[in-house]
Amino acid sequence: MNENLFTDGFSLDNFIEISSKSERERFFEVEKNIHFSDDILEKIKSINEKKYIVASVETWCPYARVFTATMKKMLELNSNIKISFVTMGRGLFEIAEVLEIEEDDFVVPTAIVLDKDFNLINSFIGFPKKYEETGLGSSKNDYFDGLKADEIIIDIL
Repeated sequence: MNENLFTDGFSLDNFIEISSKSERERFFEVEKNIHFSDDILEKIKSINEKKYIVASVETWCPYARVFTATMKKMLELNSNIKISFVTMGRGLFEIAEVLEIEEDDFVVPTAIVLDKDFNLINSFIGFPKKYEETGLGSSKNDYFDGLKADEIIIDIL
């Protein structure tokens, strides 16, 4: 099931292509701000076997844009990492089932990280776990501007 979900998804280029002009502009603004710490760069570069990510995203969602721009930067650093996107509707029925998330609790972005055999090894739901108790609070603007990309990668890896 996970392999089919990955292969049936759409590409990062498609995500950008289907975005409205203002969504696309915002995506590229966020992408320009994304920089990884040396530790995170090393972790990304050291992945030596295939990892697959399937992410449920929507172009209108600022959380999804930050997540997707961060994934784009990560993919540029390591060709062992592959990503595929699905809509919120598809994610609700398929990714939610994999993660056992109730319909009312499903958000975008929600992603599953799979090993080389497409077995689930990790997940990302909404925003970094670090903010689960408190929300983004005063970090919200920095987060939406792409300045908290390390925190997304920590949860993905």
